[in-house]
Amino acid sequence: MQIGNVPVNRHILRGLSELFNSQQDSDCVIIFCRERCSNPISEAASSSKRKGPDGEPSRQEVFGDPMPGHRFVLRCASEHFKAKLERWCEAQNGDAAPAPSKRLRVSSSRRTATAPSSSSAAAASAAATTPAPTTLSYPQLLIPLGSAAEVSSTRAAIQFAYTGQVAAGSVREALEVRRQGGYLQIHGCAAACDELIKRLIKEVASDDALLSTDITGAVVKQKRKPQAAGCWGSTQGLRSLGLQAAFELYEHENLWPEGASADASFASVLSCAGASLVSHFGSTLAVLNSPLLNERLLSLPAIALELLLCSDDLATDCESSVLLLLATWMRENFHKTNDEDRKRLCRTVRLAQLSRPYAGTILPALAADYELALGAEEKPSGWFPLNLADALFTSSVVNAQEDERLKLLAMALNQADKAPLASQWASMKLNRRPQCIPPTGLEVRWHVRQEELLAALARLQPGKTAKVCCTFEASGRGISDSDCSIYIAAGFSWSLWIKMFYGPQRPFAGLFVRCELPTAFAVPGSRLCLESATRMVEAGRADKVGLPGRDRTGQVSRCRIKIQVVRRTLYVKILL
Repeated sequence: MQIGNVPVNRHILRGLSELFNSQQDSDCVIIFCRERCSNPISEAASSSKRKGPDGEPSRQEVFGDPMPGHRFVLRCASEHFKAKLERWCEAQNGDAAPAPSKRLRVSSSRRTATAPSSSSAAAASAAATTPAPTTLSYPQLLIPLGSAAEVSSTRAAIQFAYTGQVAAGSVREALEVRRQGGYLQIHGCAAACDELIKRLIKEVASDDALLSTDITGAVVKQKRKPQAAGCWGSTQGLRSLGLQAAFELYEHENLWPEGASADASFASVLSCAGASLVSHFGSTLAVLNSPLLNERLLSLPAIALELLLCSDDLATDCESSVLLLLATWMRENFHKTNDEDRKRLCRTVRLAQLSRPYAGTILPALAADYELALGAEEKPSGWFPLNLADALFTSSVVNAQEDERLKLLAMALNQADKAPLASQWASMKLNRRPQCIPPTGLEVRWHVRQEELLAALARLQPGKTAKVCCTFEASGRGISDSDCSIYIAAGFSWSLWIKMFYGPQRPFAGLFVRCELPTAFAVPGSRLCLESATRMVEAGRADKVGLPGRDRTGQVSRCRIKIQVVRRTLYVKILL
């Protein structure tokens, strides 16, 4: 068989794998001990610094039993062990051989060679925390660890040196093995751990049938798999199986390598996790209109939300829904972010593609809130880090004619696709996200119960009006997983109601659509909480529909409302 372009006898590979933790042909010993300084790579723990050629450790706290090692395996698999063994060999060749009539020991207190004494009871007692001294034959390779909890991951990293297999059953374990393998400089360990993490994310995501979405982002399947209690960890049951591995990756960001995004191998892990998030959440409409997906979104850490929103595969009806999604998350998680987190999250919103209502009213209000909150980092109203000048420039870009718009963007953008404005974190990306609404429009079902209509008619007096709110159905096509009275689209909250009027001859009923500012922007201290903020939205009459006193079902009066985005304007069509 061949590994790469190198022919290898498979029996030799099997034999090397079987040598792990085996006394057979062992010619060194690996000892796990507590590190005694802030630098875990300190040579103070190196066996090459010891007096005597055997490199026996001084008095230290030892974790677990020593592990037998094999120099020819460790030297080839690890630069760390190779350097230690080379220094040990140099010490062996440089030190004078002891007299054959005396057997030397290495003192655990002074690290000097002394002859054994019958009255050394105190020294024997002090050495109880260290391995028993051995004859001057085997090198002892010390691995300083922060705690005993790191022993298992360190042993797994050494096992990889023998077997080429990562002994980890979860993302956290793989990250721990990766970190220890990096410290021990074991060739190929980091890449193998990254591949395992990606495989765990993909396999678990493929097994998850809890939620799947169609092109509109609608919930079309619901199928639960039995889970043991507490399997969701800190998110208290809000995760699906498809997100469990990705969540585990984000929760243990402290185990990531330094400069994770610059590490090509680990960057592919982050990309895989981001793809898993996009696959699970589907589209902005699905998240905004599903309480279940909305709760899962709120449980995401900032780094995960950043990967989700910056993805070119996240589908949406318009960019305003992306900003609304960010506002929804920020309202619940502002206290978990810092200024740098908020700047990165701001860059995920493609400002030049916002709708006119958002660019002309909401964005300037957010920018004014930010400028007012400058110097008060913990003021939630200043969550969107954009200054007013850049907000007004964005409004000009969005409202300009196409030719003028392109010229403005050409002046604002540099080759790095970043706006060289006062707000360096403002994004002016030109590429559009996938559209989650099909060309034929998005069909949303709703209903109003007959008893509610009859009750409203019963209390209707001549010359007076009565109103009945409609309910959007949990039909599984672009709507929530439970009945609700509000549907979110185009960055706004939409509701329907039937308004009845007792005329001179008989009652009439009109179907009305109300467009409101989403509650996600109702942050204390924000200008969007003022009554004047409602000027950007107003109630509109969808159509006039005559409703009979009783329909054929005898239970519920039903019709369909069709929503279609045409030139960034929401149109409503009633289908009886």
